[in-house]
This record gives sequence, structure tokens and C-alpha cells, in this order.
Amino acid sequence: GEKHKTTSDNLKEKVRSMIPKETSMENLLSTLQLVDDLQRLGISYHFKDEISNVLNMIYGCYYESCENWNKMNLNLKALGFRLLRQHGYHIPQEIFEDIKDESGSIKDNVCADVVGMLNLYEASFYAIHEENILDETRELTRKCLREELEKNNIVNKSTRMLISHALELPLLWRLPRFESTWFIEAYKERSDMIPLLLEFAKLDYNILQGVHQEDLKHISRYAILYVFLVVLVFGFPYLVCHIIILNIHLVIWWAGLYWNQKLEFARDRMVENDMYDVYGTLDELERFTEVVRRWDLNAVEELPEYMKLCFLGLNNTINEMGYHTLTNQGSFVIPYVQKVVYMECASNLGRMGQFTYERGDIFGAPDDVYKNHLSALLFDPKS
Repeated sequence: GEKHKTTSDNLKEKVRSMIPKETSMENLLSTLQLVDDLQRLGISYHFKDEISNVLNMIYGCYYESCENWNKMNLNLKALGFRLLRQHGYHIPQEIFEDIKDESGSIKDNVCADVVGMLNLYEASFYAIHEENILDETRELTRKCLREELEKNNIVNKSTRMLISHALELPLLWRLPRFESTWFIEAYKERSDMIPLLLEFAKLDYNILQGVHQEDLKHISRYAILYVFLVVLVFGFPYLVCHIIILNIHLVIWWAGLYWNQKLEFARDRMVENDMYDVYGTLDELERFTEVVRRWDLNAVEELPEYMKLCFLGLNNTINEMGYHTLTNQGSFVIPYVQKVVYMECASNLGRMGQFTYERGDIFGAPDDVYKNHLSALLFDPKS
């Protein structure tokens, strides 16, 4: 409600004031750690300009020139490398060329710094083609981290959790929304936890969860429409349950990609538009794609009854999107959106043809672990 929004806005400004406008070598690591925590807690989207500015300053002052690298410890190199590459700054892999000894093994002092080694492992996944130093580093650090876990050499509980989490799946490969769900709980265990960040992250998470619940209510209306559509047109009552579940999955899918509050309109539109091609046969999708290419309302008569409704719904959605963009941004985008929709239909038609040829028309069923993740994302608030 309004009370939560006011509290959230107040906390947001307090967190904003924590992001430095400039930084020295002495507090460089703490600044990078703050940026990393904001990202993993799922609240960095509130501070995009501040984060962009501070990273640009850090890159220019400390990472652009190789002369500064020798002044940095492993953790500072690795965390800075990962965050700056993530934000589009190219730092050469040679920043890590001194971590191995003459035999090709990781130096003892590197292995002793488990936090630095963890950040180095995560950083190695930002390698581009033929960056052999990073490829080798990934394998060496993975081996060292596993050995440290197996020997129970890591005393700090929070560090053990982070290492196990990273070895299970690196940060780069995780969906931000699911990562923030996990990291909020892990952050509570940190000895250097900042209560203000945790409070804001939990409140923002719960507010966003409410947004997703509204998405679910909204899409349920479309689910009911499709239930009647399938029963009336096809006479397949057994598909009712599948349709409802599928529409819920669409909400989850776009909650994972368009997860922050500011992308609500995009999330809403994409959930609606993703329904049309799930139920069509290959022949019907070919006809549908041709109608989309022409974008002629008179050509709708060439489609099956259920696809007529689908195309008209798509047309109305794009007109609504165009109106929203015109009134809020002053741009007339409808022709461009129609072209993008056609390109998407055409590419999906090709994928659909290949998939149907190779595997037939099948649907997968999520396991219990996946179901629990989805349930928590929508219904379990953070406390």
C-alpha cells in the first residue's frame, strides 16, 4: 500500500546516499562490494545511474592502466574484473597472469584467499573467445574451492554457502530474480551485513511479489477465456488444466526476465502475446504468420476461429502498446512493433517446424524442486 511505498522511497534514498561519487584505493574494495551486494539483493535497478557513474570512475582511475594492477590483491582484481566486464568495460585477462607458479598450479597465497578465489572463479565465466588464461583459471579455482570445502577448511558459514552456491551454478548463469531470493537469506548470515540494505531488499522483494501476484490475477482472465475457447472450438475439456497451468508458467517466465517493477508494462504485454503459438499446429502457424506479415484485418477470415480471436487480441494489444508509448514518450511505434512481431513469428515458425520434426508435439512437466521455486517466488514474502 501507500505506507509501504513511502517507507520504500525513504529507504531507497538512504541507500542511494551510501553509493560514493568517488573513491580511493583504500575504500575501493568496499565500494565494489556494495555494488555487488546491490545487484545480488535485486535492488540495483533503483540506482542504475549512480552505479554506472561510480564504475566508470573506478575503471578510469584504477583498472584501465595495468600499472595499478600490482597494487591490488587477488580479491580486488577479481571482483573489479567481474563487475566491470559485466557492465561492458573490457579489462584484459592478463590481470590474472601472475596467479600461477612455474609448475602451472595456483600459488599458495592465492589458494589461501578463499574469498578472492571465489570471486576469481565467478570472474572467469566472463571470458570471451580464446581467453585461455581465464579458461584455465576457471578449472584451477573450481578444483581448489572443491578441495577447501571437502577438507572443511572454511570456517566462515557465509563463505561456505557462497562457495557451494557458486560451484552448483555460477552467478552469470543465474536468473537475477531467483538469485535475489536466495541471496537475501544468505546476506543475513554475513558478519558485514548492512541492516539498511537488508531491510530495503526485503521490502522491495515483497512489493515486487505483490506486482507478480497482480500479474497472475490479470493473466487468469485470459486463462478463463482460453478454457472456454478450447472447449467450444475443440471440445477438449481435458486441456483445461493444462491451459491454466501453462498461463501461470508464462507469468513465471516473464517474472524471471522482466522482473523489476519498472518493467510491468513489458511483462504484461509479453505474457499476453506468448499464448498464441502454444496451441497451433504447424500448418495453422504458417497461415497465422502470413496474416501477421500482411497485417490485414480482412485476411483474418483465412484463419481458424480460435486464431481469429488470437490475432485480433494481438492487434488490440499492439494498439494499446502504441497508445501507451505515444502518450508517455511521444513516439509512434506501431509499424515497428508489427514488424518485430512478424520477425518473431517467422523465427518461431522455423523453430516450431524443427522441433515438431525432431520430437513431435510434447509438453514437459516440472519436477517438485522447480514447483517449490515457483511457489516461493510468487507467494513467500521475505521477513
